Amino acid sequence: MNPFLWHFQRTQHLCVYQYFKTNPLPSTLFFPYVTKLTLIDCSRNGVSHLLFPERFPQLKQIQYLSGHPGIYDIHQRFPKSVSWVFPNRDYAFYNCMVQAGFGKKNNDLILSYIMGQKIKDKMYFDIHVPGYGYTDGDWYQTHMHQYFQNPQVLTLPSNELLPCKNDEQHHLDYLRRTAHPIQLYERYLLEQDFFAHIMKDS
Repeated sequence: MNPFLWHFQRTQHLCVYQYFKTNPLPSTLFFPYVTKLTLIDCSRNGVSHLLFPERFPQLKQIQYLSGHPGIYDIHQRFPKSVSWVFPNRDYAFYNCMVQAGFGKKNNDLILSYIMGQKIKDKMYFDIHVPGYGYTDGDWYQTHMHQYFQNPQVLTLPSNELLPCKNDEQHHLDYLRRTAHPIQLYERYLLEQDFFAHIMKDS
């Protein structure tokens, strides 16, 4: 059984990590309760196949920690009420979206989600999944793919959904409160490595 099944069915903040698939997603995959979507290190094809308003009918915000989506006007798939948030980095796609009034940059966006770096056959990261916590990115990605290909969408009352409270700030406060100066420097290097990684194919 997929250990994230309960989470995917009930979350209002979906984290999509390293979605690289080139095939279209099943038409039965949609997230009726998701209001915030975080895309971490996803490919152009992955972003293009995933981002449709029919899949996220309640979406209010996209946190975008990936390279160029390959489609310059992808934001036009969604109403103007859907906001975009980008890492505070100098990158043409981020800059254009912000200058055009479709998004903003956030200094803490990478810190909010990227927890550690590992290399096996590929580079991947430990991530913070909102409403779930710290997890191995490779493990999360495996079960995320399983759910995307075999979705089990439920009709649920609001009291059975995961809380929509913002746990990111609590997570950030904890990191800052417990970190030593050398750990803060390591965090800085990790952010640099992550951004270089997502830019390598952009």
